[in-house]
Amino acid sequence: MYVCSGFTIDEAGQSAARRDRVTDNNSALHAARQAAADIDKAAFTRADLVEAIGARIPVVDDASPGTVRTQIEALADHVALRITPARQTHEREGHERYTTAPIITEEAAVLALMPRRDGRSRPRIRA
Repeated sequence: MYVCSGFTIDEAGQSAARRDRVTDNNSALHAARQAAADIDKAAFTRADLVEAIGARIPVVDDASPGTVRTQIEALADHVALRITPARQTHEREGHERYTTAPIITEEAAVLALMPRRDGRSRPRIRA
């Protein structure tokens, strides 16, 4: 255990978590999709998604192309769908919003139900 300025790091816990991630046979894309599904908002920032993917991505072996950062960025590009217009670099933080295909599918199903009527919901009026 390592303590620095009141902040404690449990080395045994970190080693166990790394072992679990190394032995986990999930693909990086599956981890990215799961990370996007676990975000508790319908619209989120890219930073939210990158953070969630980074926490779930399996440990990358040395043979993988690029750095871990470039792999996470590529996964975020693959999983996320932009729902706001693109902005310039200095305007992006917190303003560009993304979502995922399953959320859009769910929203489309809700919108498809809106114009439908059910006769059971009409009150009976007697003359």
